Amino acid sequence: MSSLNKNIFYTFLTQFPNLFFGILSGIFITRILGSEGKGVLTIFQTNIDFLVLVLGISVNSGLVYFIASKKISYNRLLGISCYLILLGTFIISIITVMIMAGFEMNFLFPDDYNSTFFLFYLSTTFLINLTKIIIIGILQGFKNFQIINWLTIALGGLNTVIFGLLFYIFHIQLFDIDIKMMFESFLLINFISLIAYIFLYAKHHYCTPSFKLNYHLEVKPFFKYIGIGHISQLINFLNYRFDIWIITYYCSMELLGLYSLAVNIAQFMWMISNPIATVLMPYLSDPKNDNDKKITMLKIYSKINTSLVLILSIMIFLLSDFLVPLLYGIEFTSAVLPLKILLIGIFFSSIYKPFSTYIAGKNQLKYNLIATSGGLFFTIVLGLSLIPKWNIIGASIATNISYIVTATFVFYAAMYKLKLPISNYFILTLSDIRQLYKKITIYEKRKRD
Repeated sequence: MSSLNKNIFYTFLTQFPNLFFGILSGIFITRILGSEGKGVLTIFQTNIDFLVLVLGISVNSGLVYFIASKKISYNRLLGISCYLILLGTFIISIITVMIMAGFEMNFLFPDDYNSTFFLFYLSTTFLINLTKIIIIGILQGFKNFQIINWLTIALGGLNTVIFGLLFYIFHIQLFDIDIKMMFESFLLINFISLIAYIFLYAKHHYCTPSFKLNYHLEVKPFFKYIGIGHISQLINFLNYRFDIWIITYYCSMELLGLYSLAVNIAQFMWMISNPIATVLMPYLSDPKNDNDKKITMLKIYSKINTSLVLILSIMIFLLSDFLVPLLYGIEFTSAVLPLKILLIGIFFSSIYKPFSTYIAGKNQLKYNLIATSGGLFFTIVLGLSLIPKWNIIGASIATNISYIVTATFVFYAAMYKLKLPISNYFILTLSDIRQLYKKITIYEKRKRD
């Protein structure tokens, strides 16, 4: 089995415990917080992710590409990363001082949640997450996917244990668990995960950063590569999350909590497509792999991705009426209809991810940018039109159309702009299954020998 096959195979194996831990901890968190608390958590997570994306300038994608392609030396890449951490620290410190001095930035906080503690939570979590995405980018660039996968499982287990204990305390009413205690738990888990990632970096890829950077040979090429990609990721983020802010403005925290649960469940399908796209990226960026080999990689793993996503989406659709109120509580029954609507758009957003990765590997990120820009246009226009009238049902419809528009252009760009051969990229055949089984069998035999 090739290193790509092995990495994706083991990544899939780790997705099952990740899915289990994610569902279980999500149930505990949602049960404790209720619909309103779930809404508050969603807006905090959205704002923190937005700050990390904006101030982190998509550094992780640049690290994956340049470490894999070896076009910039590793110690210089570390120097660039350190400068970005310092820049992020400086900016978030200014924001913190301004808020404490009385400047209102209510767009960062839900109503009644702008106290000193929640400001500390927002700024600290931002810095932790920024550092983590840099280390993850380094590990992915060196193709250490197995290390990332096992750590993800361990942290998922930690989440489940901590929030399971809190749910037990909440259930037996040993003492009150308020939203502040929940956020303190999130902080604790974030600190532990940061320490774990720093340990892995120090053990496997520690190197003294070089802060003497050549603008033309290192800084300019790095930011030129991530520039379009960053704009694309930013637009993509807004495409995925802009509806959260519209719902926050027009609706209640309770409705936001219901909608966010529907989105979270539907996005379980990304636990299939995201790992495939992540593992494919350094292989599709590696100049040692010729174009025919890259197309073969894309073809087989796009088929696997589509088949698994389709099966999972059908299962969620059929079981959601029963499982959502059973697992999350009767108050979340109203999340079932938006969930069923969202499954259509999430399906399309899942099956185009390997193709957008192929486009990025060809360093043609402008096509991903155009695709996500078109999707964002529909998200904003339809969101502002439909959400005030039909609240979270309108949000689900707007999201679906946006994702379908984005997927359509990605497929168009891959096929007609990059001349990807017309072929079967979606339906897994018996021949494909036999070949995969044969490769896995050969690998396992060699491993035993």
